Amino acid sequence: MNLFTPTEVQARLSADVKRARKHARWTQQDMSERTGIPYSTYRLFESTGQTSLENFLKIVGVLGSFAPLQELFPDPEYESLDDIDGL
Repeated sequence: MNLFTPTEVQARLSADVKRARKHARWTQQDMSERTGIPYSTYRLFESTGQTSLENFLKIVGVLGSFAPLQELFPDPEYESLDDIDGL
């Protein structure tokens, strides 16, 4: 199991987004316009990984990558009604 600090995760996510943006052949300005995020805010995200959750979800939405986020917290599987009652 790999353990990362929040700062390391932010850096990784921003690098992944940058790579996806470049693969799509979009500029930072293009991403700003497509997401509705101010250009300076988007640039800050790519350089530091810091942004609001709302902005990050806008970026993910433009890149079409919501599916992996939905897998972060899968619905639990229950074997019986007793399992549900225990919640």
